[in-house]
Amino acid sequence: MIANYLPTPDLEAAPAIIKQLRAEFDLRLEQLHAEALRLLQAAGPGPTKMVHVPFSFNGYDVEAMYDREQDLFTQMVARPVESRGEDRPSWTVSVFLVSS
Repeated sequence: MIANYLPTPDLEAAPAIIKQLRAEFDLRLEQLHAEALRLLQAAGPGPTKMVHVPFSFNGYDVEAMYDREQDLFTQMVARPVESRGEDRPSWTVSVFLVSS
């Protein structure tokens, strides 16, 4: 998985929160991958294609989405901790991790 991972090439013009989330994701990549595999194993065989791997960062609840078929994390979504328990927080931050 790590060898297949395709980092986003240019974050120069991205807002600071995107850069921070991306840097944190990169630091945790191996740990997140191990957790994704654990979640997939716990789900057992079946149609589970995508798992959401949660982590906390700097006042955000973050989920990294791992695609089993691609063997890649494809996206991250961050929500403010204050919105925990809400069905629809007033805002989220979404970061795509692969180009396609």
